[in-house]
Formats: sequence, structure tokens, C-alpha cells
Amino acid sequence: DRDAARPGGTGAPVGTADDDATSAAARRQLALLETHLEDLGLAPQLDPDGRRMHLRDCPFLPMAQERTEMVCSVHLGVARGVLACEEGPVRAERLEPFVGPGHCVLHLNR
Repeated sequence: DRDAARPGGTGAPVGTADDDATSAAARRQLALLETHLEDLGLAPQLDPDGRRMHLRDCPFLPMAQERTEMVCSVHLGVARGVLACEEGPVRAERLEPFVGPGHCVLHLNR
């Protein structure tokens, strides 16, 4: 079996229904997160690898510039809560504020 040789391998062959279910669950989580962040006005853009979501046009920008830790921790908590609402492998790891003007990056992991 091809997966058993990989570090952390489960013993299940690669490309099984479990892999497909995990991928589908991740897609559902990311779609839910993207929709919720759009509703908040954060203009989310997911990187093709699904590991980073770029947030722009923060409606709380003036407050975030003055109280970065408070505003960004709220957004990170919202992202974590939304992802937890849909069972799947994706977790919000951290929010990197102001990587550019009005541009923050939400780091995701699986």
C-alpha cells in the first residue's frame, strides 16, 4: 500500500474514498469561510494551494490600525468559529496583519 510508506501514513491507499471525503469537506469549509468573510466585507481571496486567504477592504480598518491585536484577534476567532461549524480538516492558524496597505493574510492548515 502506497500510503504506509509516507510519514504519518494511515495505511490506507492514496486516492481512497477517505481522501475524497477529506477534500470535499475542506472545500465545504473553505466555501463557507469565504462566504462569511465576504459578508463581513473583507473581500477574501484564497491562494490556489488553499493555505492562505488574503483579506482586503477591512470595514474596520481605522480601528484595526489603532487596535490591531484586538480587531485581528476577533477576525481570527470568527474564522476559527466558521471553520468549526463545518466538519473538516481546515483550521485557521493565525492572522498576519498589514502585509500591505489594508491587506491581511489568514494562514490556514489541514
